[in-house]
Amino acid sequence: MLRAGTFVYKPPGERHSNHFRHTGAKCLLIEFEPSRFAHLHDALQWLDSPRHFRDEKLLSSGRCLKRELSGSDPSFGLSVEARTLDLLLDGSRRFESSTQVRLPSWIDRVEDYLRANFGQPLALDDVAREAGVHPAHLARVFRSHYGCTISDFIRQLRVECAADRLINFGEPLAKIAMDCGFADQSHFGRVFKTAMHATPLQYRRARGSR
Repeated sequence: MLRAGTFVYKPPGERHSNHFRHTGAKCLLIEFEPSRFAHLHDALQWLDSPRHFRDEKLLSSGRCLKRELSGSDPSFGLSVEARTLDLLLDGSRRFESSTQVRLPSWIDRVEDYLRANFGQPLALDDVAREAGVHPAHLARVFRSHYGCTISDFIRQLRVECAADRLINFGEPLAKIAMDCGFADQSHFGRVFKTAMHATPLQYRRARGSR
C-alpha cells in the first residue's frame, strides 16, 4: 500500500493496475513520448525498473508541476518540461541515496505515527520513543531520508488535512485549525498561506466548498 506523497515510476511496457480506498486519491500522471523517453533513459539509468519513493522534496516538486499545469502562462510548455525534469532529477538523487544507505526498520513506523498523530501536540522526544532511538539520531536520519525536518513533515500533513477539509466540508476555520493541530486560527492562516500561497478563505473560494 502506497502512502500519500509517493512518487511512482513505471517503465514503458510495464503492466500495472491501481486500487484505491473508498476515499479515493489525487494523482498527477505524466507520460513521456517514446523519443523523449529514450533521451531521458540514457541520462537516468534508474528508469529501467519500477520505482517508488516517499520524499518531501519530490512532493514539493510535484506540487510545483501541478501549479504549472493549472496556470495560463505563455511559456506553459517550457515551464512544464522544466518542472518535469526537476522531478526526475530529484527522483534520481533519491534513488542513488537509497541504494547507498540502508534505511532503519523504524523509519516507516515513525511515518505511520506522525500521520496518525499530526493533529496532536508532538515533541521530538515523543517520536523518538516511538522509534526507540535517540532524538538526535532520529532527527538526522529522518532529514536524510525525507529531505525535511520532522516539524516540516508534520506541518505539511496539517496543511494537507486542512486543505482537504476546506474544500470538502463547510466547517468554520477555527474548527479546522483546532482539528488539524494548529495553535489557533491565526497560526493556521499564517502557515497555510506560506505553504499554499493563499489564505484559507481564498483557497476555499477558489476551489469551491462541497
